Parts: sequence; C-alpha cells; structure tokens
Amino acid sequence: MDEEIKEENLDENPTYSLIGEEITYYNKTFDVKDFTNKKKIKKNIEDFIEDAESSSESMPVLGHLDKDSKKIISSASELMDHESSTIKYEFKNMGDFFEKPPKGKMTLIFYYQYLSSEYKIRFNEKQKKILFKVNRFNDLALISWENNENMEIDSESANEGTGTYIEVLFDNGKKNSYELERDEFTWAPPEKMIKDLEK
Repeated sequence: MDEEIKEENLDENPTYSLIGEEITYYNKTFDVKDFTNKKKIKKNIEDFIEDAESSSESMPVLGHLDKDSKKIISSASELMDHESSTIKYEFKNMGDFFEKPPKGKMTLIFYYQYLSSEYKIRFNEKQKKILFKVNRFNDLALISWENNENMEIDSESANEGTGTYIEVLFDNGKKNSYELERDEFTWAPPEKMIKDLEK
C-alpha cells in the first residue's frame, strides 16, 4: 500500500474498521447413497438451499491468497483506525475451512460474496501486533470467529453482491462448482449439477 502506515498504540484496545470483502455460506455433509436418482437428488438440493437461506453465516474475507497460502495477492482488506489511518497486520493460515468429507460422504457448500464490506474489530486484550488467523476456501482467506477468539468481529455493512453458488466437495478431494439461478422466489437446483451427481 502506498499510504503512510501509522503505528498505533494498542494498549487501549481501540476499535478498528476492516474494509474488504465478505462471504456468506452454509454447508452440510450428506451420505452419497442419498443421491441415487434424479428425483431424490433434486429434492435434497432444494431442501439444502431452503436451509441455507435461513441458516447461512457471514464472515470477512481478508483477501485472495496465492497457491501456497503465504501471501495475499489481490483484494487485500484494509485495517483502519478511528482517524482512517492504515494499520499494519499479519495473517497465519490455519488450513482449509471445509475439510474433505469422510469416505462415502460429500459436502455441499452454498455461498456468495459481497465485494465491499466493513467490519468492526476490537481486541479483548493488549496486542503487540495484529494477527488474523485465516482459513482457505478456494483462494479466499476467511477470518472465522472460531480461530480469532481474542477479538470481537461485528458486521457493519455489505454491498456489491456476486452470484450465488453451490460447491460439491467429494471424499476423494475433488470438487465441482455450480452457479444458481433464481426461480421465482428461490434458487433452482442446476440441471448440470443434478446430472453430474447421477453419475
């Protein structure tokens, strides 16, 4: 970043603004045997989407990671103090956010992003440096509450929504992603997804 970085006295536990992206998601693991025919597959996906609409969670995205998860290579979030000065931070990769499902299982992940969001960050104790523990999902660095219990993370706003997707994660580590389309008042299960799962 070209802006002058201001060192902040963290002893007073100030509140910061994290400006960047956001992800909203819902996931559920199924038995592969529950997806044996077209009718059953469609019903399971419809029920999954209905659950996702009512039970999804959101979290900030710190940016887009390189293939080794060591650097943020694009859309890096800005951390700012109450004077709108940029504050330095570091991150530590804690591994994949969604683990490979057990044998005979598969995980469905419903998700979409907001490309512009703001979160308020407040630490629960004094910090020598600001460190975010992140998990990887595709190339996104997610800041989960579970890995960052030393801080309060509160959503303020989110704008510029993207498309909505379902990703299927298989027990062999392979994954497929499908974009959803609106069908009147909800999202319709993609035909390609149904055909792929029939195989």
